[in-house]
Amino acid sequence: MILDERTKADRRSALDKLPEELSDAFDNTMDRIKRQSRAYSGLALKILMWVHLAQRPLHIDELFDALAVKIGDKALNTDNFPSQQSWLDCCLGLVVMDEETSTFRLVHFSFGEYLQAQGDSSYFQDGHDRIAKTCLTYLCFDRVATPQTADTKLVTRLDTKQLLADFPFLDYAACQWGHHLREAKNLSEESRHLSVAYLLQPQSGLRSSLVFLYKFLGTHSPSLQDQERFSENFSGLHIAAYFGVPAEVFRRLIHGKSGVIDSKDLYGNRTPLSYAAEAGHVEMVQLLINTNQVSIDGGGTTRTPLSYALEGRHAEVIRLLIGANKGLNSLDADSQTALHFAADAGKTETIRSTTSVGRVDLNSGDANSRTVLSGAVGQRYPDVTGFPIDKSPAHADLRDETGQTPLIHAAAKGDAEALKLLLNTSGVDINHKDQFGRTAISLAAAGGHLKAIELLLGVKEVDLNLESWATGEMPLSCAVKSGHIGAVKLLIETGRIHLNSKCSYSGRTALSYAAEGGYMEIVKLLVETGQADANSKDKYHQTPISYAAQEGYIDIVKFFIETGQVDISAEDVFHQTLLSYAAQEGHIEIAKLLIETGRIDVHSKCSHNNRTALSYAAGGGHTEIVRLLINEGRVDTGEEDRYHRTPLSYAAEGGHIEVVKHLIGTGQLNAGKKDKYDWTPLSYAVDRGHTEVIKLLSNMF
Repeated sequence: MILDERTKADRRSALDKLPEELSDAFDNTMDRIKRQSRAYSGLALKILMWVHLAQRPLHIDELFDALAVKIGDKALNTDNFPSQQSWLDCCLGLVVMDEETSTFRLVHFSFGEYLQAQGDSSYFQDGHDRIAKTCLTYLCFDRVATPQTADTKLVTRLDTKQLLADFPFLDYAACQWGHHLREAKNLSEESRHLSVAYLLQPQSGLRSSLVFLYKFLGTHSPSLQDQERFSENFSGLHIAAYFGVPAEVFRRLIHGKSGVIDSKDLYGNRTPLSYAAEAGHVEMVQLLINTNQVSIDGGGTTRTPLSYALEGRHAEVIRLLIGANKGLNSLDADSQTALHFAADAGKTETIRSTTSVGRVDLNSGDANSRTVLSGAVGQRYPDVTGFPIDKSPAHADLRDETGQTPLIHAAAKGDAEALKLLLNTSGVDINHKDQFGRTAISLAAAGGHLKAIELLLGVKEVDLNLESWATGEMPLSCAVKSGHIGAVKLLIETGRIHLNSKCSYSGRTALSYAAEGGYMEIVKLLVETGQADANSKDKYHQTPISYAAQEGYIDIVKFFIETGQVDISAEDVFHQTLLSYAAQEGHIEIAKLLIETGRIDVHSKCSHNNRTALSYAAGGGHTEIVRLLINEGRVDTGEEDRYHRTPLSYAAEGGHIEVVKHLIGTGQLNAGKKDKYDWTPLSYAVDRGHTEVIKLLSNMF
């Protein structure tokens, strides 16, 4: 063992030898397996083959069925099951079963690497071909192809649990046979024959396997109706196209199949060509095109095959489809061409090669009025600089359904290269607003995209004080609210910003937003310009320091106080002061700071309800602030508001036992005092069900 070595040098040496030693150990164990009886040796190698080459861990029931399949059989013979008591012993510990999941794995990942290095020919002669034959044989079993039921729609109505109870291996066989067929280096004639036999079954014979293939294709949480639709029309040709079966198999399938080759499934209205193009199966696409029986443009009811190929960057398939001289400008059900999907996925290299044929409409808008160019720059792909805007009539100011242009998309994403390209086009409207009133510069500022901001500021026509009609905010406020100090600096340095401009809806300035957001550096930057009004009031008469106090930003409150420019005793439209907000929210340090200034009246009452800071602190359950106000401020604990309620009344209503104890402990109040509605503190505690407070107050009478 490595850890048994006494020195670092010895441990390094042991580590260096480990791969070689493991390989020798695996060699020896595999030799021992081969020296077992023929039956044991054969079973061990079959188990190892399945566990090593399977696409996912196999459950014990799946593996038992797989091991029992005999090629050519029409039903599973359970007499072929290995002995459950000793069947794994033949693997000599190289395969283990997870007790929680009942699935199998190799004893260690290094053993998998060892088998990979040996190649299939060493231990698993034509392993993938053998697995494919097993899967296909299982799928062609009579009871799998035609399950016993009185219901003609058995398979679409059976849930997967019932199917797996009858056919445990069906899920794996249906979803993975195609993978193993493709991986087979030497495809046997048996595999070819079984593939054709399975795929040429009537639709009813495919339904059992389609139940699982439906889920495997990524259609999550399928409804029964969708599953039925899928099972009715997803043909053998669709399955073959999806898996990409070898060309010789596909030729046999399409031979004499006039009228079926271009059939559409009912689930997504997709043809076999669509699935083959999506997966990049070049030979299959070529075979389908050569039949002259397929619609290259998909028939206009769904996405075109070319759109799938473009999205997947399958260059050879793209070339074949373009070579067919169709599909480039074909529209799907959402009025999207293939290039819309390529643009959305950032496949601008593909777009460049595609547009070189000269048959592409780059200004075509989809159902949302988005053009190909808008999609490309909106996805922020660096190679958009090669987009053929200079070689086509693509317009940089074409708007989508939200009123956004390619310029706005690029600014919002911070795509500087795309912005350079677009700003160099003639007639681009740099101040265009989308449906929310946002301009390119406001979105770049909100995102903190410095390079994009610099490029936009380089255009003299850019208006830095335009408001959004949806929010009333300007570019500076957008940058401030997002906390992007670099963007704020760039905008201020232009000298073209009105620092005290107010949002038309809220009356708030950039400084107000900075204080509320806790952005200390931005607050300093704005105040130190000497132009920002620290006492500016919004529609609620709240100042920047008021927002900072409410949010608990002690450093910003302290900074404002130290400037000597702010009024810390002013009331807002709700008649609350800084101290009352700090008390209400429980910001003890801010409350201390305000009291220490000596510039506030701790006894002051809000003019609309006569509540004091102590009343707010008691109602919020903020014991430390209650102590502070009583000890440092020497406030009257029995002070009544306009409803004749005391701090004790609010504390009792909130169930704040510690505050109640502290207030009672002062000995300065009448615990039985009734308010305007003849309720005592005890009345509120009883009404709210605060047991501890009830006990405490009851003991006072």
